[in-house]
Amino acid sequence: MPNSAAMITLFALVAVAQQPQTKHATSQNPPAATQSSLASALKTNDDAKQATLALKKLQAKTEIGISQEDYSRALGDTYFSVKLFLDSDVASSAPEFSQALQGAIGWYKAAGRLWDIKTTVESAHLPGLSLTWADCSDNPSDDQDLCKEYPGLVTDHSGKRGINYDNALPEAWRLASVQIRNADKYLK
Repeated sequence: MPNSAAMITLFALVAVAQQPQTKHATSQNPPAATQSSLASALKTNDDAKQATLALKKLQAKTEIGISQEDYSRALGDTYFSVKLFLDSDVASSAPEFSQALQGAIGWYKAAGRLWDIKTTVESAHLPGLSLTWADCSDNPSDDQDLCKEYPGLVTDHSGKRGINYDNALPEAWRLASVQIRNADKYLK
């Protein structure tokens, strides 16, 4: 059960968020008092702290090395913690923080999906299938979905656009780390 100080901060945050905007507002940014209330609410929200901690744990595991099986398990645990916060009432009051969490878990899920595809292709030993490249050219293929879903992982190589599976995992993990740093700013 959350402590009473956290509940008071959350009620204050909701009250401020529900106040109507004046017609003369010149900025889209909330007043400093609202930002301060939001920061306090996040700092005392256990779900926000747990989601960020879970992402940092997964980040540490990817930095030292992790098997695909362990990664899949850790990703599921991390996703649970992040989803718990994102489904809370506080998440909608903290859109930038929530977007950073969504971005981080999204990149970790992308890495997991690409790792699964690469492993499946490698184990199948099917002729004609690339073990390292998802083709993003205009040719219709299953790879097109990957390229549309993860444009941040598409690169150019020898005049071809695609996703290099070997480079995509560390790049997805790097992009997740950027989002974790963005989220962490709200908890300090």
